[in-house]
Amino acid sequence: MIIKNKTADDDLALTVKVNPVSQLLEWFLPEYIKQSYSHKKKDQLRSDNEYTRSILILSIYGVTGLISIIAAIYWYSIAISPSLGMMGAWIYIALMIALIMGAFIFKIFNLSTLFLGHFYTICSFLNIGVSNMLMGFNWTSPNLAAMIFIPTWTLLICGKKYGLAWSVITALYFVALYFIEPLQLNFPVLFDNQTLAQLRISGWLSAIGLLTLCLYIFQDNYSSLNIFLEQERERFKHESLHDPLTGLANRTLFHKRATIALDHALEENCKAGILYIDLDKFKPINDLHGHHIGDKLLQAVAERIRTSIRSSDTAARLGGDEFAVILFGVAEIESIDYVAEKIKHSLNEPLTIDGIDLIPSGSIGLAIAPTDGKNLDDILRSADTAMYQAKNEKR
Repeated sequence: MIIKNKTADDDLALTVKVNPVSQLLEWFLPEYIKQSYSHKKKDQLRSDNEYTRSILILSIYGVTGLISIIAAIYWYSIAISPSLGMMGAWIYIALMIALIMGAFIFKIFNLSTLFLGHFYTICSFLNIGVSNMLMGFNWTSPNLAAMIFIPTWTLLICGKKYGLAWSVITALYFVALYFIEPLQLNFPVLFDNQTLAQLRISGWLSAIGLLTLCLYIFQDNYSSLNIFLEQERERFKHESLHDPLTGLANRTLFHKRATIALDHALEENCKAGILYIDLDKFKPINDLHGHHIGDKLLQAVAERIRTSIRSSDTAARLGGDEFAVILFGVAEIESIDYVAEKIKHSLNEPLTIDGIDLIPSGSIGLAIAPTDGKNLDDILRSADTAMYQAKNEKR
């Protein structure tokens, strides 16, 4: 009998509730988008334009499709005659069919999100234009206010160039309306004056709602992008000031904090300790067992040094097998000697890395500010000299 151990993934599959709507939207995404972002976390996806626009536009497609069904039924029920009502209903039915076809074309041919944005813009423009024609094609048409949504949507989804182009197209539509209305052409009118007044209010409310939605989307994406950029800025800042292998402070951060510790010691009449640490026989270990063992040894040493000091102190890797420690705001010299002995003792403790027994001993040089100098260069030079003296005594 084979017994399969239950993994964390199995537990996750049992406890996480699947959202059918999210699954449907994910299914519609082209493969190149899903493959590009499959390794990223959900909070990172919000900062990716392609992924975010895909989910956003597909959601708008679905909402517009539902609204089209409701509008088709509503227009048919309130029209002056059944034939005119059916004509109005078919405008929204055609919009719904067109959007469904556009979504499937996007899915099947792995097209860009720009296709979805442009396709939605064209369908919405034609829908609003034709529906206005069925309401007399004049300045009092209820759906006319929704035209403002077209350039706003395109500007946010498709970019500045296309947004400006559709702004011109929308402006030309209004210019055409200005010249056509005086001609008093005989356009069909689906509704009586009272119904048109009600639809006019709903048209303006729809325009306000759509504009609010676009601006909310813009603000939401802008906020997400700012958060992402701030996180990246902090990550780059951390990487520029820390050693990538051990996570300790690098030489740059070490010098900054050593300067602060020295200034504090001079101003507050206390002590600051600088410890230089050099591993003994690290190169033979690295050459004999390989760089991967050497890297793990450096990481183990860094952890031992970190756990031997206070949170207010700083441990740094200066390069290779050289480490340093800054002891901040120490009252007694004995406390600095105690920490140095504690680090030395921890480095002499044996450890096993990948089955290999090692003893990462080290030579430690100590300098105390302001006893050994009031200048940072002098103190660092004293610590370096003391460290080499300790190393020579072992030979």
